[in-house]
Amino acid sequence: MGVLSGEIIKRRRDDIFESGYDEDCVDVAAYNLRIDDKKMVINGKLYNDDNPYDYRANEGFIKLPAKKISVVRTVEKLKLPPDLCARVGITFSYSRKGLIPLFGPQVDPRYNDHFYGVVYN
Repeated sequence: MGVLSGEIIKRRRDDIFESGYDEDCVDVAAYNLRIDDKKMVINGKLYNDDNPYDYRANEGFIKLPAKKISVVRTVEKLKLPPDLCARVGITFSYSRKGLIPLFGPQVDPRYNDHFYGVVYN
């Protein structure tokens, strides 16, 4: 098992992403998936195109309530080729703030959809 460098992710972007790819999200050895603010459930409330998340009421951030489970979806739609799996996790800075992922760390080869994450804050 190996880790793709940022340069390889850039070269293979059409193999890995069906839509939503943004080169600004490529890191040294990772791609930082983004949360789709129109496809998430926070505190039992569904946010979608008809009910967008109100950033102004939340100081410009997506705020997850304490001691609650939330469901988020990525902007990016993956289409992993047969020779790649993806490792998904959260950064240490979010872990320090109390965010706990409730999902497995691996997305299997040939996965073709947005990534959905369940998190506990």
